Amino acid sequence: MRWVIGVLLIFCYMTSEASADDFLYLDLEFTLKSCLKEGRIDYVLLEENKHLLYKFLNDVDSLSHERYEGWSRGEKFAFWINAYNAFSLSLHLKNPYADKITEIRERPSMKVFKVFGEKISLNEIKHTYLRGLFNDERAHFAIVGPARGFPRLRDEAYLGMYINIQLEEDVFRYITEERNVKIDKNNKKIYLSMLFKWFGIDFVRRYSNEKSELMKFNVRERAVLNFLSSYLPKQRNFILSGNYVVEYLKFDWTLNRIDKKNEK
Repeated sequence: MRWVIGVLLIFCYMTSEASADDFLYLDLEFTLKSCLKEGRIDYVLLEENKHLLYKFLNDVDSLSHERYEGWSRGEKFAFWINAYNAFSLSLHLKNPYADKITEIRERPSMKVFKVFGEKISLNEIKHTYLRGLFNDERAHFAIVGPARGFPRLRDEAYLGMYINIQLEEDVFRYITEERNVKIDKNNKKIYLSMLFKWFGIDFVRRYSNEKSELMKFNVRERAVLNFLSSYLPKQRNFILSGNYVVEYLKFDWTLNRIDKKNEK
């Protein structure tokens, strides 16, 4: 998938035919590939290539409403995910001495970024567009905040024509990491990332199956458990049995980067 997207980006860049998938993403793609190591950010390499990231952010700022409105739903969805992740990535450059997300000066509610020439916040992108307009729970596994507890940052741009494939890959990668989902059959426990607790309501629309075995859980947890069972066939029977308790894993708020201060 990654080499296909890379070739597609170069092809679109070299052609004059306008579409969302030739929009600006080469700079973001090169930024991600240059500074990511298994989803972690190498701050030194990010600093060295920051001109590419800032060029992409400038293009996001100068994008017109008219051009955006001509895109497909998938292309718009991909755009907002890419914009969110690029803005989040820029916070590392703006806060080089921060160790925890609480030390970042720019709060998620602050309108310190620009799209269409208008100021916007990370919260607005997440709640108004990704959760509100697109209403696809898989976005939670694609958008990446600055802390390690969030999903691993993908080392390629999202594209409208591949958005569903990319999101499916993101979901599977996230839920198969024990730091996010841990199923302990021996002790009859399922441990879940706090992301599922914070945004469990987003899974209800598609996964609110009222199975009697899961009725002891609240509606959000039932939806999340149904969601997990659909992606983890080997664990499906255990998950749907309801014969366990759900506990939530401690969220890691340290910054998701590698730098000279922290080479782990």
